[in-house]
Amino acid sequence: EPRVSVPLLEVPVPWGSVPHFDTLDRTIEAALDLAREGLVLTPPTQPEVQTFRHWLCRQVIGQAAGSPPEPWSVPPEDGDGSRWRPPIEPLRLEEGDDLGDVRELVGQGRAVIAADSSSHIVAVSPQGAALLGYDDAAELVGRRVVSIIPERYRQAHVAGFTMYLLVDRRPLLGHPVRVPALRRDGSEVTVELLVHEHHGEGPVQVFAELRELPA
Repeated sequence: EPRVSVPLLEVPVPWGSVPHFDTLDRTIEAALDLAREGLVLTPPTQPEVQTFRHWLCRQVIGQAAGSPPEPWSVPPEDGDGSRWRPPIEPLRLEEGDDLGDVRELVGQGRAVIAADSSSHIVAVSPQGAALLGYDDAAELVGRRVVSIIPERYRQAHVAGFTMYLLVDRRPLLGHPVRVPALRRDGSEVTVELLVHEHHGEGPVQVFAELRELPA
């Protein structure tokens, strides 16, 4: 990313602190296990944050032992078992469905996508699916929001959603923004995106209304 990424970043670590990175890695992994089981009052961090933290800790430990540095790379969406996906029961936002306050909030006849606190899509209106080139909204349910975001903006999304969950930072909520969305065939469509916070019961954390704009 321009003005964000650099080819090489050197971070000095005191020799005595190297063992702490192994402790940190194991401690956070244990905390994640508790979060996945619902035993702590916070959701697991974003998968990209989890894998980056693990990579960073392993690099400090490995390089201190004489191993060569390995560059960071974004893991694929269907990575290893550490990229936990919660069980998701599809919520179809169609007219006549009994979805309580979720359907009331999003209204009818709109292109809407709802996501939970792990940034997984839990509901898509038929209009939202059609806008993104999907015949069936169920194809999107269970996937992460980054799957409909062009790759060059995914890092910003992960960072923004993480800050929203951790410190309630919300620069986009309630403010329409013009952004590109990724369609099923890999093409992009320019949309006006309006993100809302959901305060009702159920898995929905935020939901977004999309309106196609001229390219």
